[in-house]
Amino acid sequence: MIFFPKNFLPHTIISLFFIISLYPLAYAQGSNPLLAQQTIKNSPHTTQKIKLSIRITGLSNELKQNALAYLELNKQLNDPHFSEIWLTKLHKKAVKNISASLKPFGYYRSKIKSSLTKRSEGHWHAQYRHQWHIKKQC
Repeated sequence: MIFFPKNFLPHTIISLFFIISLYPLAYAQGSNPLLAQQTIKNSPHTTQKIKLSIRITGLSNELKQNALAYLELNKQLNDPHFSEIWLTKLHKKAVKNISASLKPFGYYRSKIKSSLTKRSEGHWHAQYRHQWHIKKQC
């Protein structure tokens, strides 16, 4: 004979009902892969593949390669969820990223001008122009 505590059966039944009642909610929030694909396809915020050309001027090749390595915008380009919203947010951070990439080389006061232009639907061009800070001697 199996011995169970006095309140074991009622608690077990209540727990099972609770778990069963949550089951439809789990599928409604995208746990079902078929349902998740339909939700993404019908979403008004679907993302199309964004093509971005990045141009950095005013730096030597070594500094330019380091700047591209630091650029969060360049790192996130292949993310399948990359959208125009992320593009604009990361573009705003790009000046700080490029400035940070130049500090290991001793350039602590970088002056960078940036621009982001939309050429056509899904095609963007980001340009960053570094201006050297030169002190005038008297």
